[in-house]
Amino acid sequence: MNTLMFLNIDTPIHRLKPLAKLFMVTCLWIASFSSSNLMVMLIIVVYCLTLWGIARIPLSGMKILLGVVAIVGLLMIVIQGFYYIAGQTVLFTVFGKPFMAEGAIYGLTMAVKLLSVASAIPILTMTTPISPLMAGLAMLKLPYKFIFVFGTAMRLTPLVQETFEEIHDAQRLRGHNISQMNVIKKIIKGYYPIFVPLLLSLLRKTNDMDVAIESRAFGAPVKRTYLDDVSLKWADFLAMLITFSFAAGLLVLSFYMGWGAGLTGWGGPFAK
Repeated sequence: MNTLMFLNIDTPIHRLKPLAKLFMVTCLWIASFSSSNLMVMLIIVVYCLTLWGIARIPLSGMKILLGVVAIVGLLMIVIQGFYYIAGQTVLFTVFGKPFMAEGAIYGLTMAVKLLSVASAIPILTMTTPISPLMAGLAMLKLPYKFIFVFGTAMRLTPLVQETFEEIHDAQRLRGHNISQMNVIKKIIKGYYPIFVPLLLSLLRKTNDMDVAIESRAFGAPVKRTYLDDVSLKWADFLAMLITFSFAAGLLVLSFYMGWGAGLTGWGGPFAK
């Protein structure tokens, strides 16, 4: 599942205006980045999954997020476990280097922070078409070139994945099956027959896009209009208020429980 691909169904989250969902995601991100408390991060993930359920976003997308978090989390746990400067509790030593429990918890928390940030993205991208989202960004008086680049990037990312899968299927029909290769063979010769046609295909599509935007007078000094009505309604304000209150409550919770990686602050759960 691509987290940037619009899911065309009718749900209460889909019916919210783009600016409302952008505000909600921003509130969740602020809460995630402001605190490194493990409990707070887990609460944010649960809240995002609740919104996923309301929006009927397939939970299969969590497999990708969990896979990325597992890899990053393992690296962070190992690195922070050995190099966490505020560590006091030694779990074991490797070649004379102590592995700290506080560092391991901090690495785990950074991985969960990544999960909390990433799990908020589909709430906006998978429930909002590109055109209304660009119209909503225009209401914020952002430069149109920035809006165009942002919208194009969101369109091209699913396109790259679809093109890659099509080329991969075509090469597999010709006997080039990457799944049967080992890691070294994949790097040396497995992906080469796929990435070369993928690059050529993307260059061709980019050239077609360049001709298309030039023929439509891109950059002309005119006032642009949009077909989509992105003005906020009462349901949008209600959703914004709920998410804002939730994020503010988490910041208060972080203040009382400690902003750090453990449940008791930067010293970790073993500090007291």
